[in-house]
Amino acid sequence: STLEEGDDLSALTSPWECGWRAAVVALGCGVALTAALGAYWPIRGFNMQVGGFFMDDVMIQRNAVVTGEIMDWKRLWRTDYWGLEMFDPNTWTHKSFRPLVVLTFRWNYWLHGFNSAGFHVTNTALHACACFQLGIFAWTALRLPALWSALLAS
Repeated sequence: STLEEGDDLSALTSPWECGWRAAVVALGCGVALTAALGAYWPIRGFNMQVGGFFMDDVMIQRNAVVTGEIMDWKRLWRTDYWGLEMFDPNTWTHKSFRPLVVLTFRWNYWLHGFNSAGFHVTNTALHACACFQLGIFAWTALRLPALWSALLAS
């Protein structure tokens, strides 16, 4: 069936039920995805031990929670993002407490060492999951039409 002026688009079950508009949105989403993945293409072979470190990379390399032989769960909960003791009065820290981020750094280090391509792949995968969840949220909870939800997610 064809859509008429004033039809309720929120009842659509698929973005493809809108015809040419869906094709335009899908093309736009595809272009956005291609551009995003294309931006990460050069890092596939970049190794931060060979190519140099950024300020926070050096601190991550020194963080015992990330590089230690045994996972120290107590240390994870009392140190900041940089691996500095948050509750030591003799140590300055801005108390950027991010245990989940530090834990993902540990998993990446365990899987890839300090080859930053692995870190970038993980970051891209997490971003894609967040975009997908945003699209589902927009479609189900906000009741946006499927096309608008797909565009928001892209």
